[in-house]
Amino acid sequence: MAEVERLLTILPTADIARKSWADFGEVIVVDSYEEMLAEADRIFGGGAGLDGASRFVQLSAVAAALGASMGATRVITDRGWVEHQRQVGTTGVVVDPRVYVAFGISGAVQHRAGMEESAKIIAINWDREAPIFSVAHYGIVGDVHKVIPMMIK
Repeated sequence: MAEVERLLTILPTADIARKSWADFGEVIVVDSYEEMLAEADRIFGGGAGLDGASRFVQLSAVAAALGASMGATRVITDRGWVEHQRQVGTTGVVVDPRVYVAFGISGAVQHRAGMEESAKIIAINWDREAPIFSVAHYGIVGDVHKVIPMMIK
């Protein structure tokens, strides 16, 4: 639980959209899902550890609430759960966001090569030996299916 709370303090929230215009001068709410993946400042990537297309709907909701774009591994785009332009990796889009959060991604070499230049990488995986942890700055060893609902709350 402490790891999740620390994760949530690292990521900016969507509360900025509730501030008044006078606070910032201008607030533009971006549909982060439609943002060009290569240009995204924050990316939530999902992998095979998410056990179905419905989990990507949940993850997309969390990403949108936190102003992040959605990314996925090749396995996921090949299954058709997420469109191919959202594939992160050397066979997809190479990204270097300020924050990359890997949900249920084991970390195949092609995926890691496509996101390892991210300023901060946070990995959530049940397997403490998963290769994704070799490039992560922060890691949560745990069930991604319990972490996502906690983030929704």
